[in-house]
Parts: sequence; structure tokens; C-alpha cells
Amino acid sequence: LLARERTGRGREVNISLFSMGLWMNASDLTVGLMTGRSPHSEARTDRVNPMWSSYRCADGRWIYFVMIQSDRHWPDFCRALDQSNWLDDPRFKDSAARAQSCAALTAEIDRVVATRSADEWAPIFDHHNLVWAPVRTDAEVLDDPQAAAIGAFAPVDHPNIPGCRVVNSPVEFGDVPSQPHRAAPELGQHTEEVALEIGLSWDEIARLKASGTLG
Repeated sequence: LLARERTGRGREVNISLFSMGLWMNASDLTVGLMTGRSPHSEARTDRVNPMWSSYRCADGRWIYFVMIQSDRHWPDFCRALDQSNWLDDPRFKDSAARAQSCAALTAEIDRVVATRSADEWAPIFDHHNLVWAPVRTDAEVLDDPQAAAIGAFAPVDHPNIPGCRVVNSPVEFGDVPSQPHRAAPELGQHTEEVALEIGLSWDEIARLKASGTLG
């Protein structure tokens, strides 16, 4: 599949939808390309960095830590979870040790994170400058303020669906304004319009409709 867009200067930009899918998974695929080993799903307890993983809160909601530089964030992380004793635990002394003890540390983080709701943890994580985010459900994403701020959902003037919105394209071309979205036409909605454009007369259109050639 190939998506085509025209820039404001009339240049055609071809975007392979397959390539976009590969790009979205570039981290895992690049590791496979560089190591020669096929990427595979890993359990949370098998991760190299337990501070780059998801954890369930007391209210059943999930949060996701993305602290790639784990040594840099480790002291603040321990203080945020009120677990300063982890700083003296030889199993967790540095990133290499934490990778070896991933299952044990993940279990410890699971235990602590499960003591508070996501809303209770949010100000604590922010206060300690942790890199994290709540894991949103589809329903939450539809009303997410950040989605609204970036124009993620575009309005459509639809004759049958009041307040219709669709997911907007993430591709932008500088200051070229995006085109308004329109509802898909009904079957045969523009038949007469297209026929007139190619030079048919109303009499010819009527005959073609009567014969069933045009719907």
C-alpha cells in the first residue's frame, strides 16, 4: 500500500504504509538487524532495564516508566518509591546488576507501585523527575487533552453522524495547511457530476441510467 500526498509546491510525496509500520517498530527491528538475532517478545521479568517497563497500580490502571539511563535516575527512583534501602542492595547497585536481577527488582517494584493509585503516584513521580506516563485505554485516549492539543482527531461534516470525528494523519508538511476531511460518498452520489465532467449530456446520462449502465 502506498499513500500519496502533494506538498504546497506541487511535489508528490510517496509514503509506504508498510514502511511506516516498520518505522514504528524500528527499535526492536534495528536490534535484530545489528545482532543477527530475530526480535522476540520478552516477559517483564526478562527485561534488561526494569525501569523501562509497565507496572500496575492499586486502582488497576497501569503506568509505564521509560528511564533508559537507569543509573542516572536510580537514586530519584528509589526516593520516589520510598525505597532508599534499594540503594544499598548489591543486587541493584548499577544497571548491569539490575539487569541480572530483573525478576527480583520487577517483583519489588510491582509490590510498591500496587500500594497507590495512578492518580496518587502521579505527583510523586513528577516531583522526583521520573520519566513516566499513564497507560491510556482507548476510551481515555478519545478524551485525552494532549490528543486534542495536537489535533489528533479531525472533524468531518457527515450528513448522518452528528459531531463525526476521525483519526487525523500524523504526517505534516511544514506550514502547508491540512485539507478538511469529508465523508465518503454514497454509492453513485457523484455519478452525474463525473459524467458531466467527461462530456456526457443530460440526455446521454438519462439513457445510460435507463439501460442500467449508470447507477
